[in-house]
Amino acid sequence: MEKSKKTARDPRQSRSLTREKILSASLKLVAIKGYAGTSISMICKEAGLNASSLYWFFKNKEDLFLSAIKDAADEFLSAGRLPLTSATGTKPQSQVALVKVLARQLSTNANFLRLLLIMMLEDRNLPVDVRDKIAEIRTSSLAWWKALLTQQFESLGKTAAGILAADFAPLARATINGAFVAQQYGEPIDLETILTQLLLLLSALREKIAAETRRK
Repeated sequence: MEKSKKTARDPRQSRSLTREKILSASLKLVAIKGYAGTSISMICKEAGLNASSLYWFFKNKEDLFLSAIKDAADEFLSAGRLPLTSATGTKPQSQVALVKVLARQLSTNANFLRLLLIMMLEDRNLPVDVRDKIAEIRTSSLAWWKALLTQQFESLGKTAAGILAADFAPLARATINGAFVAQQYGEPIDLETILTQLLLLLSALREKIAAETRRK
């Protein structure tokens, strides 16, 4: 009797594992075949489950993929909320520290970022709720870049820093997006190096603007 107690599985744990298996299978398939090319039957086969098991958790394909992208996005956004200040909160993080942390986050979440790219390219085939979640991720990443660049330009004054951050945040994000795509294609791209070069260029721009302002 005691032995059976030890080996018995909690039904809630079993349900959670089944749900995770379905979500994992769906993400794997959509990364290969795209959203439109992935069917419920494909997912069931990949997960080793019958359709009734899938429909116990999800109403339909749209509901399944919304759950999949939400779970993956929430995990990514949580991991990607990088601190812009030191552990004490009294001074900005050094560029070196920020670059290392951001490069590590991009590498750690490479699978999700590849999936995100594929789904963005297939935007017209996606349900509205999934498109909205992707837009939320993009907005969040842009807000982070604005916060970082505002910090980088703060010596120019609050107003100028805000304007420059808003102008250059899309460029910074696009640069890293392009570097990530090139890396996934197999090019010898080092994200940490690209990030360092990007921040150095922006620092040089800050110094140029500051020098021109002093001459006026």
